[in-house]
Parts: sequence; structure tokens; C-alpha cells
Amino acid sequence: MRFRTLFSAAVLGAALAVPVTAPPALAAPPGCDATDADIYAAPPATVTGKPGDLLACRPAKLTNIPGDVPMKAWKVRYVSTDVKGQKNVVTGTVAIPDAAWTKGGSRPTVAFNPGTLGSGLQCAFSKQCGTAVAEVLG
Repeated sequence: MRFRTLFSAAVLGAALAVPVTAPPALAAPPGCDATDADIYAAPPATVTGKPGDLLACRPAKLTNIPGDVPMKAWKVRYVSTDVKGQKNVVTGTVAIPDAAWTKGGSRPTVAFNPGTLGSGLQCAFSKQCGTAVAEVLG
């Protein structure tokens, strides 16, 4: 469960673009076996949880990354807030390089936020970013 909490913190950190210390990317957190339908389901009428709480995840393979960087990646669904501070449900992709961080301090978080691709569920950037895989990447 500690990994899931740290994984949630990494997701929130990516969303806020602040440095976080990510856990070693050994395997997906327990219970990280959602389907794409779970990740991209319509949001519930009432969102419970705190911003950054992980609602669903699944291992993913990012096929469009230049240089074929070895990494672990997950499609995620988590609690966030909108511009008015109201809770909402969002999706994204978290990627953690396999290589150890050898510079000083904690590994920086790099957030990539493309422009809006559309309001339909099929337009989620994380849905277009990589191909989900059923097995745990290891």
C-alpha cells in the first residue's frame, strides 16, 4: 500500500509540476490492473477522495518516446481539481525511467501538458500517448 501512496504522490506531483521523489520503478502497484474502460469511464456524479488519490491504473508501454528510453509507465485515473477548486476525475500517464538518478537531490519531475485535444472521452491525451499492456512491465 505504501507504493500505491507514493505512486499517487508521483501522479499529483506530475500534475502540479513540482519535484517529488519517485519510488523505484520495480513493478506496478498492487491492484494496478484496471482496463482502459475503467481508466476512461465517464466521471461519477460525485467525486470522493483527495486531489492526487489514485482511482485506477494499468501498466502501459510508451511507443512514441524518442531514443527508446527504458522506463516503466502507467495509465492513471485520479482525483484532481478544476479551475474553480471543485474535485474532478482526470487521466494521465506516469513514466519513471529505469536508470538510477545520479545527479544531486531528488529526481526532477517533468510534466508535459499538451493543448486540449477535444472534450470527448476518446480525446484523452493519455489514451493516445501509448499502448496499454496486460502484463506488468518488468
